[in-house]
Amino acid sequence: MIPWPLVIALIGSWLLSIVHAATRRRLLAWLACGLCWIVCLAGLLLMIARGIAGGHWPLGTRQEFMLAYIVLLLLVTSILAARWREHRAMPWILPVALGLAISLAVSPEEASAVRPLPPALRSPLLQVHVLTIMLADILLTVAGGLALVQIVRPAPGDGCPWLPPDGETETRMTRLVSLAVPWLAVGILLGAVWARDAWGSYWSWDPKETWALITLLWYQMPLHLKAWPTRQRRRVSWLVLVGMLLVLFTLLGVPQMAGALSLESLHGY
Repeated sequence: MIPWPLVIALIGSWLLSIVHAATRRRLLAWLACGLCWIVCLAGLLLMIARGIAGGHWPLGTRQEFMLAYIVLLLLVTSILAARWREHRAMPWILPVALGLAISLAVSPEEASAVRPLPPALRSPLLQVHVLTIMLADILLTVAGGLALVQIVRPAPGDGCPWLPPDGETETRMTRLVSLAVPWLAVGILLGAVWARDAWGSYWSWDPKETWALITLLWYQMPLHLKAWPTRQRRRVSWLVLVGMLLVLFTLLGVPQMAGALSLESLHGY
């Protein structure tokens, strides 16, 4: 679904960002961002082409969702780096986009085929629900990358030339979580309203619904601990990182788990 040249460009962006973090050469940072923007534009064109071919928003399958996720994750990462004027966090965020891109590149052609939407998925409310959840998850993924930066830092407050500044990293991490959690809550509520029209029930304890709720509840811990003394900061970073893993598991692992355990799930992805 995603051509290998784009995967190679994304690998190049990641490697350039690593070399920039080690050498602090500004040109390498801009080249890394430039490749990100190229992949973003190409991915957006692929989404538009699929939308035109299918006659609907290109969010009807798991592969289409992953493509949109990659595009928006790279966009948010590039915008954050530009506004922050700091690119040394990119090596810790880009691997998520790279892993998703590789999984799309090796996916079977039949799984990536353009399909018409079932009647239950043709509601505009569903598209708003999916986009809201996606935005929240992307912000939490970026926050998880920043949390990993804080965890690998030799000691909180210590200067480290290959990592972004300590205080600024922590501030942006907590801001992203504070912004994303309300969006996640709104997305879950919108999904419940749509489920009432589509399936006749606001909440059915579907595996996807359950894990989305677990993720939302998990993030209440870093939101409350961030106001505690300095000694809690590393714990907050660990909670945010585990939260990112929960986000990715809810997106990618839950459908696989439901299939492997023969669990009934109303969600296609």
